[in-house]
Amino acid sequence: MQQRSFYFSDGQYLQLLQSLCHDLTKAEAFVQLMGSAKSGKSALCETLTLYLRAKGHDVVYIDYPIESPEMLHSVLAQNFSLPNISNDVRQLEDAFLTNFEKPKLLIFDDAHRLSDITLLEIHRMAEVQASSKRVLNVLLCGEQELDTRLLNKKELNSLLLDVPRKYLLKPMDKETLSQFFYSYVAQKGLPGLQLSQDALGLLYRTSKGYPGPATLLAELVVQSA
Repeated sequence: MQQRSFYFSDGQYLQLLQSLCHDLTKAEAFVQLMGSAKSGKSALCETLTLYLRAKGHDVVYIDYPIESPEMLHSVLAQNFSLPNISNDVRQLEDAFLTNFEKPKLLIFDDAHRLSDITLLEIHRMAEVQASSKRVLNVLLCGEQELDTRLLNKKELNSLLLDVPRKYLLKPMDKETLSQFFYSYVAQKGLPGLQLSQDALGLLYRTSKGYPGPATLLAELVVQSA
């Protein structure tokens, strides 16, 4: 998993992190996180993964497109150390049911890049139960394209109906972006660095409140300080 050089855990990001941790560790969970490009989805998913692992949860973070059910089975078998059964879905399911204590957690970043057939297989795998509890809890994180497909394709409607919790990650407002900037420069060892209100306004307009561009711009400011 790629480590981000900076993550701003405050405001809506901290609130979302706490809510996602709570929802994803329930006995049954199928959660959707939506956000536009550069809104901080990947950084949030990576931080969520590390936090859940530190809490003792078995988590797999997948940030690349899974093109087929067979590829999904192989990825799950490899990540959960289940050798030689990646192509036998029944054996894979039986392995999850063996010595079941709590759900394993799957976080799919860029879920809008998953094929329809893969989304359907993720949904089917999430329906596998032990003692009336899911053995896999799922977070689908993606851009608006994912929501559009779930809404407009009949074959995906059953998946959409099984998502009780849905979150939308919005860009930062001006005040939050200001906090973001000063948190960033403090981490870079320049806690006394200040920007005028005009400069902060320019930072906001240029980045449009998105953490990705804001981080790049903040780095330029730090380099020139």
